[in-house]
Amino acid sequence: MKKYICLLAAVAITIPIILSCDRSEVGFEMPQTSGGGRGLPSFDLPDISESVSESASQATAAQSPSRTESAPDQQGGSRDSDRRGNNSGNLANGGYMAEKNGLIHYRGPVNGGLHRMRAIGAANTQITNETAKSINVLDNWVYYIADDGILVKMRINGSNKQDLATGVTSINVIDNHIYFTADALYRMNTDGTDRVTLHGSPIPVSVIDNGWIYYWGDGGINRIRTDGTGLSRIVDMAVNGSINAAGGRVYYSDGENLVAAGADGTGRQVLADKNPLVINAADDGWIYYYELAGVFRVRPDGTNPTRLTNANYANNPAVKSLSIAGDWVYFYDNSEIYYVRKNGTGSGTLR
Repeated sequence: MKKYICLLAAVAITIPIILSCDRSEVGFEMPQTSGGGRGLPSFDLPDISESVSESASQATAAQSPSRTESAPDQQGGSRDSDRRGNNSGNLANGGYMAEKNGLIHYRGPVNGGLHRMRAIGAANTQITNETAKSINVLDNWVYYIADDGILVKMRINGSNKQDLATGVTSINVIDNHIYFTADALYRMNTDGTDRVTLHGSPIPVSVIDNGWIYYWGDGGINRIRTDGTGLSRIVDMAVNGSINAAGGRVYYSDGENLVAAGADGTGRQVLADKNPLVINAADDGWIYYYELAGVFRVRPDGTNPTRLTNANYANNPAVKSLSIAGDWVYFYDNSEIYYVRKNGTGSGTLR
C-alpha cells in the first residue's frame, strides 16, 4: 500500500512541474516570403526579465535542437563566442545587430534607436531612442555607442543605464573587459573601472581574433595584441577595404577580390574574384560578403560559393552592412533592413 501512495505522490508532484514550463521560450519561424516580404505577421514579444541568467538559457539551449547550420571543422569562424558581446564580423559591419541566447538587439532602420526581438515576425520592443552602433550583449547587459560618442551600458530591458566613456568610436566586449577606441586605444573592466591605455593611437577594435586586433591604417593591414604589444604591418595595401578576422585567418578586399591570408598576412589566397564592399566572417564556417551583384557566401577555403539574394536586392550600392543572427543574414541600406536565410530562402524586409 505504501508503494502505491509513493507513486501517486510522485505523479502529483511531476504534473505541475511539467505544466509550469514557460512556452514563451518555444522557438517559431516566420512563414516563408519572397521578394519584399512586407506585412509580416505580429506576435507578442514576452518581456525578458534581467533576472534570467545566461547559465539557465544555455542549459535550455543545450537540451534543444540547434537552430543554426552545423559548421565544418575548418578554418574560419570564432569558437569563443559565448564570452563575447558580439562577433567581429558583425562589429566590423558597424555592430548594428547582436544576438545572445536567441534574443536579438539591433539598430532600427529609420531612427537608429535600439530595439530587441525574439525572431523575425515577432513584435519588437524599442529600448531607447538613441542611435546605437557597436552593439554588444553579454551577461544580461547591453553595451553600445550612442550617436554622441558616449559608451553606454544598460540592462537588456533598458534599465540601470550608465555612461562609461566619451568620444568613443568603436568597442569590443570580451570576457570581463571592454576594448574601446577614443583618443587612444583603451581597455577597462565592464563596470568601467581600471582603465588602461594600450596604445597612444586611436586604433579601432572592431576586429579581434585569437588575442590580436586587426585594422587598416597607414596604407595597409596591421595587427596589435590585445595587451598593446606587438604592433606590426601584415599586408601592404593602399585600398581601405573591408577587413575581418576569424579562426586565425584574415579576410579582406584588395579592391578587386575577396582574399584570405594567415594571421600574419602570409599564405594569400583569392576566395572570390569579386570586389566585396562589406565582409562578415561569421562563426558558422562561412564568409558572407556583399558586392554590387548581391549577397554571397563562401567557405573559408574558397569552396561552395553561393549567391543568397535574388534580383530584388542586386545593384543596390546603398547596402552598407551585413549582420548575422541565428539562421539569418541581415543587410542594411539607408532606410531598410532586409533579411535572407543563410541558405538563400525566406527573404523579406524587417519592420
